[in-house]
Amino acid sequence: MKVTVNFGETRIVVPCKDGWMVRDLIDQATQRYTKIVEQVTCCF
Repeated sequence: MKVTVNFGETRIVVPCKDGWMVRDLIDQATQRYTKIVEQVTCCF
């Protein structure tokens, strides 16, 4: 299953594994968002 997490207007798709807690999804979404923000800010 996949879950979409919104950070303002930015949407992150996070795969959800069996047995994951909401905390695990938050950690994954935060890590993915941080990587995206770093990629965008390095290019400008």
